[in-house]
Amino acid sequence: MKLQYHPGKNFGDQLNPLIFHHYLPGYFQNENGYVLMGIGSILGFHDKYPGKKVVFSSGYDAGLPSTYGVLPEDKSSFDFICVRGPKTAALLGLSSDLAITDGAILLKDIVIKNNEKKYKVSLMPHVGSEEFYDHQALCDELGWQYISPRWEVERVLEMIQQSECLVTEAMHGAIVADTLRVPWMAFQGFKTIGHFKWEDWCLSMGMKYQPFYLSPYFSDSKTEQLIRLKLSKLSMPFLTPLIKSFAISQMKKRWENNLRFLKEKVNSGAFQLSDQRILEVRHLQLMNKIEFFKEKYPVEKFG
Repeated sequence: MKLQYHPGKNFGDQLNPLIFHHYLPGYFQNENGYVLMGIGSILGFHDKYPGKKVVFSSGYDAGLPSTYGVLPEDKSSFDFICVRGPKTAALLGLSSDLAITDGAILLKDIVIKNNEKKYKVSLMPHVGSEEFYDHQALCDELGWQYISPRWEVERVLEMIQQSECLVTEAMHGAIVADTLRVPWMAFQGFKTIGHFKWEDWCLSMGMKYQPFYLSPYFSDSKTEQLIRLKLSKLSMPFLTPLIKSFAISQMKKRWENNLRFLKEKVNSGAFQLSDQRILEVRHLQLMNKIEFFKEKYPVEKFG
């Protein structure tokens, strides 16, 4: 069986081998025409995965087909063990019983508990936002700890657990923080963030997605790059120096306003954490689905 998830250096996607090799040892030795679709918004990429597709906690992000593909009309090649949340289940026409939560909460019994707190506030942007701004410089100015979604999984897990709270644009930053009982707060700085997937997961855990919004902010180099791109389409590159100077000045004002807003939001203490009872129930439901999977697909036949 092949373990399928989105490739690339992104924290949420890279949780797949850690979790599924732990709970399903021996299953991914051979590819035998079966695919286990795991954690992530990958259901829209079904046409890239030939064979029988066994879905375990995967989700979708509606409204962004250019990024997340489209859902299958013909589901005959799928076996839905469970999906990420009620919004995904509804779009697929599945029973609400199959909408449990994101599989990342299975980390609950994998991560070694460490209550030592080193960081008062940590910030984790979306992987698509890192190219727009130097978030390390941002955190240095705020006195916060920066966590990159591109770092090694073990490092990110340790840093989230050692944070008193997490301000995150990355959904799996919030999911893991919630699982490890680290209060979190969602923000959005760029249009790369999909609301559907966040709402899907939050609903599964009895919460609301309530991000605060920053004005889109860009580094000087990214600002210049965007200006050159726009002016090249207008055939007016001679305007670049003047517009660049103005844009960078405006971006500095925008960022100063964002800094004040970030401080205000954190000082407000409006962090979220799901109910412990809901977390325990969802975790148990996923563990039961792991056992159901093993019974239906015995490792001797499908490994």
